[in-house]
Amino acid sequence: MPLAPIIIAATAILLALLLKRKGHDTGGLSVAKASKWFAIAAAIALLVWYGPYFLGGYGWGYIGTGHASWSMSSDDGIMPGSLTLHKAYPTYEVGDDVSFNYRGSKEPSENGKSVKRVVAINPDGTYRVEGLSSLNTIPPYDVPEKDIIGKIVFHNSFLPESYWRWLSMGWTLEQEEIAERYHRIFSVETIAGVFTAQGRFRNKVALFWPPSEVARSEDGRTYVFNSGSRLMVYRDMKPIRRIDGEVKSIRAFEGTVFSDHDIAEYVWLVREQGTVQ
Repeated sequence: MPLAPIIIAATAILLALLLKRKGHDTGGLSVAKASKWFAIAAAIALLVWYGPYFLGGYGWGYIGTGHASWSMSSDDGIMPGSLTLHKAYPTYEVGDDVSFNYRGSKEPSENGKSVKRVVAINPDGTYRVEGLSSLNTIPPYDVPEKDIIGKIVFHNSFLPESYWRWLSMGWTLEQEEIAERYHRIFSVETIAGVFTAQGRFRNKVALFWPPSEVARSEDGRTYVFNSGSRLMVYRDMKPIRRIDGEVKSIRAFEGTVFSDHDIAEYVWLVREQGTVQ
C-alpha cells in the first residue's frame, strides 16, 4: 500500500496539535483551525482510500490515458482514465478482468501494474491474459497466481465511453493517430476554424473521419468519405453525391483528380471483385 496518504494525514494531525498547544494565531484565521480541518480532510481521504481494504480486502487503482492505457478499451472493456476497485480471490476465471504485476519486458521501465482479461487457464496454474483491442501494446502473457493483485469489480472513467470511442474512431486508430487527434481537438487552429466555412469543413474532416477513410483530390476541391456503408462525395465543401453500398477502402482515390464516373467504377470493382485495379 502507498505510504503517501498516511504520511500526509499524520503530518497534518501533528501540525494541528502542535500549533494548538502553542496557541499560534494569525489574527484572522486560526492556523490551528486550518490545520485541524486539513487533518480531518486528510483522515477522510485516508478512510476512503484504505477503508475498502480493511473492510473487505478491496483496493483502489487508476488507469491513465497514455499508450499502455488503451489495451482494454472496447465495448465491454475498461476505458482510459478509469478509477478501478479490485479484490483478491483464491482463483480466477476466464473472462475476469484482473490487475497484476507485469514482468514480461527486459526493460524495467516497461514493467509494472497492468489490467488485462483472463482468456485461458494454463495447465501449470498460470493465467493467460491479454488486452481487448488492437491498441493493446502487451502480447498475451502468462501470469503466475502470486502476481495477480485482484479481480476488477468496479471501474468508472472520468469521461463517458462515447468520448473514448470517438477519440479512437471506434478503437481503430493507432496510438500516434489518437495522440494527434487529441492535440488537434484543443488546438488554436480548430477553435479558430469554427468561425469560417472552410475551417468548419476542415474540422469536420479532421475530427469526424478516420484518416484511412478520407481521400482528397489532387486539386484539394473534392473529398470522398467512406462510412463503411456508403461513399459521400464533397466538392468545394458541399455534398454532391452519395453512393450506398459497402466499400472496404478508398485509397485508390488518394492524390487523383477523379470524377463521378471514377467513383462509380471503383465501387463496382470493390463490390464485384473485392479488389481495386
